Amino acid sequence: MKTIWYCLAFGISVTLHATLLLFGDPTQTSQIPVQQGHASLAINLLPAIQSQASPPTPAPAPEVEVEVETPTVPEAEKVPDTFTVPTFTVPEAEPAPLAAPVIEHIMPTLPRIVEPLPVEEPIIQQPSVIRPAKTIQPTPTVVETQPVKEQVVEQSQTDTANQPAPESVASNSDLLPQGVTTQAKRPDSFKPVYPMLFRRRGIEGTVTMQIQITATGIARSVIVTQSSGYRQFDAAAVKECRSVRYIPAMKHGRPVESTLTF
Repeated sequence: MKTIWYCLAFGISVTLHATLLLFGDPTQTSQIPVQQGHASLAINLLPAIQSQASPPTPAPAPEVEVEVETPTVPEAEKVPDTFTVPTFTVPEAEPAPLAAPVIEHIMPTLPRIVEPLPVEEPIIQQPSVIRPAKTIQPTPTVVETQPVKEQVVEQSQTDTANQPAPESVASNSDLLPQGVTTQAKRPDSFKPVYPMLFRRRGIEGTVTMQIQITATGIARSVIVTQSSGYRQFDAAAVKECRSVRYIPAMKHGRPVESTLTF
C-alpha cells in the first residue's frame, strides 16, 4: 500500500517539473524587492552564439553589470557619533539624629537593718495565798419538851432484843463539819511547764485561763481568756491545765461544780 502512494507522489512531482521546463522562460528574471538600507546586485547572463563549422573559440566572459545602490538613511534614523549619558543625582540621605543616651538611675541599696527581737521582762507571779475559810459554827437549837404520859407497852423485852440494831454508815460528807463553803483551788504541786524553745530564748508570757471544774476535781473545759501572744505558749498552758487534778469547791460541806480563773 505504501509503494502505491510513493509511486503516485513521484509521478506528480515529475509532471510538475516537466511542465515548468517546457512552458517556462528561463531568461526572465524575477524582481526581488530590496529592503531600504541594503545594496542590490543585478546579474544578466547572455548566452554565446556558437557555429557548428568554426573551431571552438573561447567564449568571451559574460558581462556582468553590477549595480550598487547606496542605502539612504533618513535623517531621523541617523545615529549620532557621540551621545551623552544622562546623569542622575541621588540626594544624600540625611543622617538620622542620634538618640539621647538613656541614663539609668541606680538607687543605692541600703543594708538591711535587722531589728532585735523585743525581750519581754519576766513577770513574776506572786503566789496566791489561800486563806482558810471561816467555819461557821451552827447555832444550837433549843427544843422545848413537854411531859408525855408514859404508856405501857405490852411488848416483851425479848422481842426488842431480837430486833437487829441499824448499822450507821458514815459518809465523807458527814465527816466534814456541816455548813462549810469553800472555793475551788489549784493543788500546791501545780507548776506550769514552759516550752523549751521559749526557755532558751528567754521569752515569757502570761496567760489567763478560765477552767470549769467538776465535783470530782477534773477540768471539764479550759478557755483562754487572755492570750500571751504566742500560740505555742498558750497551747502548753491549756495542756498543763487539763492534766491537773483540782480541789473542788465545797458548798455546805459537799463538793460541787465551780469555775476557777487564774
